[in-house]
Amino acid sequence: MAASGALNAGRHIRFSSLVFVGSAKKNRLKTGCLRSAKAFSIRNQSTMQVQDKNPRIFTAVCVQRSPVVTKMKSHLEVAYQKFQDQLELEHSALSEDEVQLEEFLQRKKKLKDDDDENMTIGIFEADRKEFEEEQEEEGKKFIPADRCTESDKVNDLRSLQRKLGETLILFVKKQKDSETWEALHAEVTNTNETLQQVASKSVSEICGTDLSVQFLNNAPIAVIKNYKNKGNKVFFYKVNYVTGCVSLGEEYSDHIWVTTEEMRDLVDQKYYNILKRFLS
Repeated sequence: MAASGALNAGRHIRFSSLVFVGSAKKNRLKTGCLRSAKAFSIRNQSTMQVQDKNPRIFTAVCVQRSPVVTKMKSHLEVAYQKFQDQLELEHSALSEDEVQLEEFLQRKKKLKDDDDENMTIGIFEADRKEFEEEQEEEGKKFIPADRCTESDKVNDLRSLQRKLGETLILFVKKQKDSETWEALHAEVTNTNETLQQVASKSVSEICGTDLSVQFLNNAPIAVIKNYKNKGNKVFFYKVNYVTGCVSLGEEYSDHIWVTTEEMRDLVDQKYYNILKRFLS
């Protein structure tokens, strides 16, 4: 009986020790998990605070002036135009003047000693010759305007009277010594305004009220992420130039009108890749 009691007492001590050791391990594990969860929560909270503080939203208005004249034709286009003109001439119907001329030529072939008929044909031929000479003189007086303007000759990038056969894009520069050219950027600070309202207001604030443009739609046409800072977003609008001239505000130092090819050397490559997708 004594031996049995001692054995049971030993088993109870060992079991209690195992329970105590297991409980201690469980407590340490639980404490470690709580610490890890707390540390993760602190890191996540600090990260969220940084992200909420840094990201900013901008609008960018790309003002484009459409071509004023048609582009110069290539050699292939010129050859095709000549071929097309020849086909139209061969398959076209005679005009009233050509029908009348054909009738008088037929009458002249059958002409006999008829004074009245001779006089009628003579008057027609004289009038027609006079008409042809007048048209020829009028054609010589017409001189087509030169495609190369004075602004092209002096390479005035601020003028709209250049590159008349191509689309021009407006870019502005804030600081005088800066090399960064951008579209008309504006930060969205009022949450009650839509992106289109912010973009429309930025045109008059940056370029003055004299510049008139036409928005093509209310929704942005493109977006660029992480612009100049992680989390920043720039929403682009494409607008057409209507009339007026640029009168920059105090914050801006210069403006230029350039083609998409000239734009490549002026802006960042990522910025250029976004713009060339939707600019014609």
